[in-house]
Amino acid sequence: MPKVSIITVTRLRPQLLSQAIESLNAQSSQDFEWIIVNDGEDIATRELISNSQIDFTHTYLEMLHPDKGFGLSYRRNRGVVMAQGDIVTYLDDDNTFKPNFVEETIAFFEHHSQVNYAMPIQQRRRDLVQDGVVVKRGKEFFSPISDCTVKELISHKQLIDSNGFAHRNTKDLSLTWNPELKIYIDYEFLLKCICRWGRESFRINPLVLVDYIQTNQGIIGESNYQDWAKELDWIIDRKEFYSCLNENNILTLVLLKDKYFSRHQEFQQIEAFADRAKMLK
Repeated sequence: MPKVSIITVTRLRPQLLSQAIESLNAQSSQDFEWIIVNDGEDIATRELISNSQIDFTHTYLEMLHPDKGFGLSYRRNRGVVMAQGDIVTYLDDDNTFKPNFVEETIAFFEHHSQVNYAMPIQQRRRDLVQDGVVVKRGKEFFSPISDCTVKELISHKQLIDSNGFAHRNTKDLSLTWNPELKIYIDYEFLLKCICRWGRESFRINPLVLVDYIQTNQGIIGESNYQDWAKELDWIIDRKEFYSCLNENNILTLVLLKDKYFSRHQEFQQIEAFADRAKMLK
């Protein structure tokens, strides 16, 4: 049985997926399976998988894109149910793993038997993309820091991201991805892990194991402050379902939500002023 199950959901981006495949072919350990879900039954993605050299255990699925809700969450949940590995982790179609990702993830969980969920350090950058071409390459940085705590992730002092995020396999859907969220999907999943296993069961893997590239065309890049505020408000309204959040945590989320709403209103005022100035010319 594979020790790691890697779940990738892709939608209409075969040109990016090929890099993820290359990073998996390059793994120093083959103790993993790859579950790849084609959300929307894209023909180009199907042909890419069919024509690619894939030297590791993998399962390919095609599913219709859902009429409502975030398809990524539904598809990840399907992958979690199918996962045979002791450890479940995630790789987006536009990112890659370092060659030692699987080997070091297995070693980390074996060495830290008390850890049930963990996140490695990511080598990150934010690129500006226009018509599918990178017009400005961002400066690279590393996140989160090696001594990052759950407290810092809950309070948004450090970034939480699903790429390389790993947890022990629950063998069921008692731990699910929420289709109601897009921007804070990773954050909400972290809260569920904390509620299930507790804060002390989390640890940062201090190795840099993920290459994470964010662009202006992704979910975050195309969102605005109002979107961020609405999703935080969604979580706050359902705070009773997140027993891991204390009063200080809730207050932090409320203040952050209010800040995003204020920034959205400021931008609206600026845009309205600009439109009025154009009309007066």
